[in-house]
Amino acid sequence: MKTQITKQHINVVGVQPQIAHNQDRVKKQSLTTLAIFFAILVTTTLYATQGMAQNTSLRFASTSGQLSTTGGSWSEITGLVFNIPAAPLGGPATTALVTLNVPAPYATGTNTPGGCFGITVNYSVQTTIACFTYDSTAPQSYGRKPTTLVVAVPLQNYNSQRIAAVWYSVRNSTVMMDTASTLSAVIAPLP
Repeated sequence: MKTQITKQHINVVGVQPQIAHNQDRVKKQSLTTLAIFFAILVTTTLYATQGMAQNTSLRFASTSGQLSTTGGSWSEITGLVFNIPAAPLGGPATTALVTLNVPAPYATGTNTPGGCFGITVNYSVQTTIACFTYDSTAPQSYGRKPTTLVVAVPLQNYNSQRIAAVWYSVRNSTVMMDTASTLSAVIAPLP
């Protein structure tokens, strides 16, 4: 009986190194496959990022000094204007993501003061606008009302487009900007 157990034990021990060797080979193959996968992923990501960067452009304008308006209809904000290019011929559909950032505007007045901001494309105000007003008819303090507006503008074939920021006062108030405000556009093909 002892002899049979010893022979079985020797047979089992003799098989174990071969199994361990096969497991090591499978681990190495798995690691190699994983490394190849990550190399392809990184290469593809870099290629796509480079292609996107080559097809992406920026436009930027900013204000300087103090600006104000009392007008009740749209007027351009001095300094916040630029042109976006025509769409690339034969290329993918391209859009400009236009952002107006007015970090610290305020309005003064005695009839619930406020202001509205918009973006024009070739002198036409886009439907999306941004506004602020105060909570009381005659505020004791005219706190700052940070305002940001984002509009997507499709590029047109053959024609550049004029982009400008506009504003007006609400209920005869005076809208003030005494910090730099910006108008920017990121122009890129649609995904």
